[in-house]
Amino acid sequence: MTKPFLAGLGLLMLAAGPAAAQDAYMSLMDFSTQSQALTSSVIDGLSVEETARGERRGRSARASTPRQRAARTSAATPRASDARLPFVSTPASRKRAVDAYLAGVARSSPKEAAAITAGFQGRDITGEMQAAMRKPGLDANDTADIMATFLAIGWETITGGDATQAQMKGLRRQVAGNLLVNPAMKNPDTRTRVGEELKVSAFAVGTSAAAAKRDGRLESFRRGIARFYRQQTGLDLARLRMTPAGLVP
Repeated sequence: MTKPFLAGLGLLMLAAGPAAAQDAYMSLMDFSTQSQALTSSVIDGLSVEETARGERRGRSARASTPRQRAARTSAATPRASDARLPFVSTPASRKRAVDAYLAGVARSSPKEAAAITAGFQGRDITGEMQAAMRKPGLDANDTADIMATFLAIGWETITGGDATQAQMKGLRRQVAGNLLVNPAMKNPDTRTRVGEELKVSAFAVGTSAAAAKRDGRLESFRRGIARFYRQQTGLDLARLRMTPAGLVP
């Protein structure tokens, strides 16, 4: 993405040793059930979009009118959207997200927990993420924006690609359209919880990837991150392309 995320976050690396930084992603396995479900619902939506495209191609000869084809498209595919999904970020909500993340670190990487915890001390994660997200015009306190960032950082880390600003905007619209069909997104508390959790997770992946690159361990780190995204979202980012319409096979 002309490197607004990974390069930007590379300047903000966790103050932990190389092994700690590389292993930090493991704590992301403690994604809350709600965040995992919402992220998976977006991924399911992306899969539905591609399935619907294939079905529409196969049925096109049987659709007798343009109106029939349009109706099928509308019913099968969530619309991309510019709608905002803001959440209120407070000191308490930010602390809950960081505390939950560090508790996961303690469970999954106990040897590195102290160093990683120290690396989070005094960090303005919202401010640092906002600085990294500013170039493509994204907001660190918008659930669709931060989920798109989380997916983009994973895609960049795993593939070595760079998403352009136009592609990031398309991904954000793709994510927002899929989130809007989930009734849970009407609850501002849900948007805050999920948004704060994804913010910390995106920050951790980005900073850890930068540290792994610095220490010559990026390839093994990529394999671990790829496993994480597959396990948490069911999405194999290595098999997807980033386009102005978002992520596509």
